[in-house]
Amino acid sequence: MSRGRLYWYKIILNYFILFIILLRVVSLL
Repeated sequence: MSRGRLYWYKIILNYFILFIILLRVVSLL
């Protein structure tokens, strides 16, 4: 398979985790 697709999937997953952490921090404030 193409290596680029897996790379983009990793980037999206990283941003998704960051978004969840940000939501948790905002809810704690």
